[in-house]
Amino acid sequence: MHGEVRRWLADHIARRHARGESWRAISRSLAIGRNTVRNLFAEERPTESSAVEPVAKPPRVPRRSKLDRFEDRIDFWLKTHKGLTAVRLHELLREKGFQGGLTIVRDRLTRPTYNNRDLGSDLAFQTAVADLYRCMVRGKSYCAALTALSQGNIRNKHFILNQAEREAVVDAGRRGHYSQWRAGVAVEMSALGIGSRTISHVLSMSRTTLRKVTAAHRAHGLSTSKKRNPKAPGPPIGVKAKRLLEILHQKPLAFNINRSNWNRPALAHAYETTYGQRIGLSTIGDLLMRSGYTIKKAKRCLTSPDPRYREKVELLLHTLQNLEPGDLFFFVDELGPLRVKKHGGRIIVRKDELPRIPKIQPDKGSLTMAAALSATANQVTWLYTPAKDSKAMVNLIELLFNQHTSARRLYITWDCASWHDSALLVEWLDAFNAETQRVGIGPLVQLVPLPVSAQFLDVLEAVFSGMKRAVIHHSDYESISAMKSAISQHFRERNAHFKGNPKRAGKRIWELDFFNDMESLRAGDYREW
Repeated sequence: MHGEVRRWLADHIARRHARGESWRAISRSLAIGRNTVRNLFAEERPTESSAVEPVAKPPRVPRRSKLDRFEDRIDFWLKTHKGLTAVRLHELLREKGFQGGLTIVRDRLTRPTYNNRDLGSDLAFQTAVADLYRCMVRGKSYCAALTALSQGNIRNKHFILNQAEREAVVDAGRRGHYSQWRAGVAVEMSALGIGSRTISHVLSMSRTTLRKVTAAHRAHGLSTSKKRNPKAPGPPIGVKAKRLLEILHQKPLAFNINRSNWNRPALAHAYETTYGQRIGLSTIGDLLMRSGYTIKKAKRCLTSPDPRYREKVELLLHTLQNLEPGDLFFFVDELGPLRVKKHGGRIIVRKDELPRIPKIQPDKGSLTMAAALSATANQVTWLYTPAKDSKAMVNLIELLFNQHTSARRLYITWDCASWHDSALLVEWLDAFNAETQRVGIGPLVQLVPLPVSAQFLDVLEAVFSGMKRAVIHHSDYESISAMKSAISQHFRERNAHFKGNPKRAGKRIWELDFFNDMESLRAGDYREW
């Protein structure tokens, strides 16, 4: 932005802000961003450090464009090829060694020109634009500035507005009504023969808006380019927010809106029908944000209906966090049946490729497995079983017993599946512990059952999830043995890793406080393994 224009805009913004206008209103009327408005205002205000001599900065070297060495060719092609598009021009430049993208080529074609010269480098043009904005800020006639702008590109030397209309445009600029001032000046510039692209560049106005403004002037005169009956000021922001929250705390059906929840269009409709005033969707979003409201998607989580939920969670955490030497704690779960087929999952492919999985596939069999995760050593013990039943649990417990005969006690926690609490398993476990006590060799086995619908407390669920991402997702094994081999290899590598890098299984579960964290556990929010 030209230095003089920046100073005039800064002075204009400062005066409007002193009258109590918001940054948003000033930004909209001047068609510039709010950050730019604040920066210009900061330039206008004197600071304590303004008296200090600033450190001289080295002159900034302008960055050369990749198109600079092709300018002569571009001018030649534009003269010889009528209707040359940016895509075609980009192809021609690429043939000549151009390495840039399509965007700067498109910008080069759409760059506004004045008398076939770049507007940014035309000092006379910039000076005339500066004079025009000085006239707006100071409430003076713009005729001299427009005459300077139209030199060399003039078709008509006569202004189209009469004296009264011209005074109305000048008064609009003085009062800060930028849109009205811009409409009047646009009509005058168009009448003088200045090109639409130049007008669009000078006034920051799209050519579509320019056509509408000039058409309205031809049809009804300048009075239609500004508001005949400006609407009365609406209620303050605080009142709008209060009204909006009152609507928000009711159901949409109370306002004859067939929705089960609110969205911004529904809130706008309810506000208009209730108070007879329109409210914009962006305003609704701003008011809700200022009031501390936002839109969130409900999270689906497991909520345990177990009446003994608190008691079971306290027992689980107390047992885990108070293990004595010789005690081992295992998370136990089953997985399957897993079909041996082509599975879906994430994979790195080209952007134009879409992986597809047949919906109906030949049956290659399936497998079911049971596993136990040591909470202290982070080692997985697994076996493959024909089905999920009590017999599989008996086999797994015997396997753990044989692996840890020197331990004092084995604690086992699992979910509330029917085969975990069957009479057959309970009777076998009582007899097994009795025989262990009689012989005096081996650990006792004690069950610590999880509450109903509380699988999120079983750390082994996360281990299964990682295994499936590694060797099941996007797999296509030929047989059951091939899938078993891949799963077993994954767990062997995992066990080897944690033997070399000791770490307890789970993250926060060792420090959870069942008094303070009970609500989050009840809602199933604990997933940080």
